Amino acid sequence: MAQPIEQLLERCVASWCPGATGVLDAARLSGGASQETWSFEIMHPDGKVGAILRRAPQGYGAAPARAAGLHAEAALMQLAHDAGMPSPKVLHVLQPDDGLGTGFIMQRVDGETIPRKILRDEKFAGARTILAHQCGRILAGIHSLPQPRCLRFAA
Repeated sequence: MAQPIEQLLERCVASWCPGATGVLDAARLSGGASQETWSFEIMHPDGKVGAILRRAPQGYGAAPARAAGLHAEAALMQLAHDAGMPSPKVLHVLQPDDGLGTGFIMQRVDGETIPRKILRDEKFAGARTILAHQCGRILAGIHSLPQPRCLRFAA
């Protein structure tokens, strides 16, 4: 019988987050055609940490011909975060002993992710006036990042 996701997350988090006392509120998020995304809280004496698990479904991995893979995605996200780009901090890249498959855990960033709402809802009217400029600035920043070793291509 498979362990509940909260038990697996709790064991995993305890291995890399000193002082963590547990995991709460694990919930699978909608979307993600080829990957699973889970939101959860890491309980810690210093306060709760909102986290996201992004992983390949059990028994699957990213097809090398289609995608760079979740390890490369985590490396690129951390590179962007470290360079000051608006990217979540990667907290942990899953290891085989974690029992969670292939993927990574990152800090949760609150905000809207549904394009229809951003494009139509009145409360985002102000954001729409600066969104294209922000996206352009971020895209330029991403393209100025050094290429990490995990993505070196043969000439």
